[in-house]
Amino acid sequence: MSKKIILLVALEEEFPKKLVPKGVNVYYTHCGKVNVAIAATRALSKIKSKNVLVVNYGTAGSAKHKIGALLKVTQFRQADIDASGLGFPKGVTPLDKKFFKFNTEKINFGPGETCYTADNLQNFPLEDMESYSIAKVCKIYGLKFVSYKFITNNFNKNAAADWKNNVKKGAKIFLDKLLKL
Repeated sequence: MSKKIILLVALEEEFPKKLVPKGVNVYYTHCGKVNVAIAATRALSKIKSKNVLVVNYGTAGSAKHKIGALLKVTQFRQADIDASGLGFPKGVTPLDKKFFKFNTEKINFGPGETCYTADNLQNFPLEDMESYSIAKVCKIYGLKFVSYKFITNNFNKNAAADWKNNVKKGAKIFLDKLLKL
């Protein structure tokens, strides 16, 4: 690892501290867009160097991908904002582009999978509760960002049990990717 890596993970059970390689700073952000935005801002606002790669790892549900897949994600959408009653398209935060000077409808860090982030799970092809918030903070601070999602469930009636049974399985698979960054 030649560059500094900041790793953001929602829960320690997704990627235990004992697996974190030397030289990687890990922050556990908790779940949900607001908690993650606060934690990411706290961690990333202190960075002075641009030779940093921010990496998010976590679990996700998928209506498309098989349980056990590890996906590289570089495109992020906020899935559950709905200001359509005010004339804005679903998924668009009102006036966001005016404040941030970039398109927050779909935050793009290059080719890769698109992850939909929502506090209210909705059965998207790839969905989590964190990555859009981290992507937006990285975009604001001008930091390089990539996310890896391990599919734990397919939004069926067993989704909660599937998540519990699979949450720890992706850590070692992700560790191999992390060591190559």
